[in-house]
Amino acid sequence: MRVPADLQGRLQKNKQASFVEIFAGTEGLCHVSQLAEHRVNNIHDEVKEGDEMPVKVIDIDRDGKIKLSRKEAMRGRGGDAGKGPAGA
Repeated sequence: MRVPADLQGRLQKNKQASFVEIFAGTEGLCHVSQLAEHRVNNIHDEVKEGDEMPVKVIDIDRDGKIKLSRKEAMRGRGGDAGKGPAGA
């Protein structure tokens, strides 16, 4: 996989960070700071478990952990990751 790579993923776990399944059995971490251009105070206001969202692979570390960014993926698609939470 080349880095960065644009993918579509499904949110699997949503606690302090979002774990997004990008391939069957393969998850990456999308840190709260990488969800949107604006400050996300409550991660649950931005995304919910089961949501599909565009993500960009921004790094794969030596241990094979995948770091993702929704913010970068939306930027690349001309999306609205910088316009505030949905419904705002």
